[in-house]
Amino acid sequence: MTMDRFSERLNRSGGCNQLFASRAKRDEMSNYPLRLPDHVMAEAKHLAELSGTSLNQFLSSLIAERVGELRAIADIRVRAERANPAAALAILARAPERPPLAGDELPGTH
Repeated sequence: MTMDRFSERLNRSGGCNQLFASRAKRDEMSNYPLRLPDHVMAEAKHLAELSGTSLNQFLSSLIAERVGELRAIADIRVRAERANPAAALAILARAPERPPLAGDELPGTH
């Protein structure tokens, strides 16, 4: 699923606040029978071993990272919808014209 389709579905479901409002307590656990292609399972087992973690912990971490990523993207999109580009440009227009401080130059311009 593309991020645009995810965002559309997220907006239809009430947005990120609604989606993540019913977070379970962090110490509660759920079980889910996960079916994976054999080659994916073999790679996951190998990577878990290389990282020194159990397969369960490895997969839990991957899922948690992806959930966090989707939550962050959803939050950013909500904030971006509230943005006022004209107001931001007006603020930037008030900045004085002066050379950057030492170390703040763009690469290749000093």
